[in-house]
Amino acid sequence: MVQTCTQDFRLNLPLDGAHVDAMIRNRDVALTGADRTVGRDAYLAYVSEGIGGFQGLARGNAMRFQRKNGSILNSPSATAAAVIHGHDDALSLGYLRSVLRTTTAGSNAAAGLCIHVYIYLCSCAAFGGQDFQKLAVQDFNSRQSLHRKELQHLMQWLKEKKLDDTTLAKVKTRYCHFHGSTTFTEPELSHARILLCKHAVLVCVVDAVFDIDGTHEEQLNIVDLLQRWDVNGPKAEFCSKRVETIYWAIHGAICETVEKAFPTQGRSVMDHVVELWVDIVKGMLQEAEWCRANTVPTLEEYMETSSITLGVAAFLLPAIYSAGHKLEDDVVRGPQYQRLFLLTTTIGRLLNDVRGFEREAQEGNVNAVSLRIMRRGMDMEEAVEEVENLITTLTRQMARLTTGEDNCGEVPKAVREMFWRAVKGFFFFYMKEDLYHASTKLVKVVESVMNEPISIA
Repeated sequence: MVQTCTQDFRLNLPLDGAHVDAMIRNRDVALTGADRTVGRDAYLAYVSEGIGGFQGLARGNAMRFQRKNGSILNSPSATAAAVIHGHDDALSLGYLRSVLRTTTAGSNAAAGLCIHVYIYLCSCAAFGGQDFQKLAVQDFNSRQSLHRKELQHLMQWLKEKKLDDTTLAKVKTRYCHFHGSTTFTEPELSHARILLCKHAVLVCVVDAVFDIDGTHEEQLNIVDLLQRWDVNGPKAEFCSKRVETIYWAIHGAICETVEKAFPTQGRSVMDHVVELWVDIVKGMLQEAEWCRANTVPTLEEYMETSSITLGVAAFLLPAIYSAGHKLEDDVVRGPQYQRLFLLTTTIGRLLNDVRGFEREAQEGNVNAVSLRIMRRGMDMEEAVEEVENLITTLTRQMARLTTGEDNCGEVPKAVREMFWRAVKGFFFFYMKEDLYHASTKLVKVVESVMNEPISIA
């Protein structure tokens, strides 16, 4: 597929073929809702742009997967392939025009920004050829430059908040910004990407206090400080310099979130953002208490707590507040929004666990896989298979909510898409292994996407 892309469009992509081909496999998620009896034809329709277009597919077989919006399985590239090969009905053309108006380089977690350029170029080819290709490449490189500036801002933020003395914070900043870039793709959402990254890095820093080298006193102090939140400053003493540093960094991120969200929301979201942070640190404290007491939780207890401690609430929801869509408090706290959030956090947690359970077992930690082995008497293969099947089921549910096939009307479509992009980001990071911990591999991918421009040969 990479070879097809580079030959057809004479592109110099800044990722090696092995990485790109692996990332493209994430598109399978979009097919999880397809009936198994038509799965093969659905897959061929979806990847038609990578196997020489629709030439190998009968029109009837491919076009039966056309959605109401005119797309083939909601794939811009597959739809463009259909148009290129003569299936240019009004619905398909309308869908591709909307893609050209609204799609941004980098919207897919699959290869971050680079793969989407191919989708973008494929669509452009349906409307004019090389001039559009040049514009698309220029657009990508411009956005790449913007993302580098955002990363520079974030590194300066680390320094100002005195968080730059740890390798963890520096490395996680790159990863978290990469995830933010695939969730909030529009150029004008720079502040949302930055907010997501700041909160996500702080979740990682706080998690280290509870999970790696923090004292019990520090853990209790962090929980107490956030529970007694005051915008004017802490109502409790700091037990250590590290806690003081972390507290003021969180305080600044929350206040910045409130400021960025107000123009759209027309109200203060501070109480809700603080509440999200309190829930996370209380969950982290619970996990630390289990470890201290050598207590093995039930699977239900573990999932209820660990889905929260993944930290999605603290980094995704505050950023969504600032992403340009008004969300009333009753919507954010309503069942539809909460269902989207719960599916996102649960999928993320299960992906983390199924790829990292061996490492966590060596560290003495339990997760969704090891608890199935311990509590239900499963062997490793059975436990992994059950978790993977659950991920598939939940992802199908998420896809239906995102596309509107299930009732989720009170949550704006664009916001649902942000949740979906966040899920796709998790699939990227946990595609075959836990890339958050296989740092050298992920660094190479992130550095390539962020620093190497695309060119037309």
